[in-house]
Amino acid sequence: REHNHPISLAEVFLKGSEGGIDLANKVIEITKTKQTLHRMYDLEDDLFMKVDKVAQTVYGASKVEYSKKAQRKLEQLNKDYSNYPICVAKTPLSFSNDPKRRGLPHEFDLKIEDVRISRGAGFIVVLTKGIITMPGLPEVPNATKMFIDDLGNISGKL
Repeated sequence: REHNHPISLAEVFLKGSEGGIDLANKVIEITKTKQTLHRMYDLEDDLFMKVDKVAQTVYGASKVEYSKKAQRKLEQLNKDYSNYPICVAKTPLSFSNDPKRRGLPHEFDLKIEDVRISRGAGFIVVLTKGIITMPGLPEVPNATKMFIDDLGNISGKL
């Protein structure tokens, strides 16, 4: 309140859609005002600088440590894709990449294990140590190739 930010109690879980009307109205009002985007980094920064700025500014890391693989990939990607924004994939349990260091730990190095390009989406994914990403789904789900007959027998692709 001291910064004059609008506040709304969302009670959707308790009251259903009626419990979200005040919040929805406040969101609509905010979208009508002119907003200025403040990035954590400049798109002109190289990829290493972008990672460093996010790690230190957002997560509070002392520094960034890159695996040899991540270092090599970032150097290569910097040649043609340095203008791409980055997305950091890390545990939601900690600001560090260590899920055992819950919350906002102090004095830690963010460890970068790998880097991937999402060329179609136009960004670079920076993977911290220990992160597991979900596999992409096939264009035609395998479930469409499975069948159960009237007797309960399963056939098709399993």
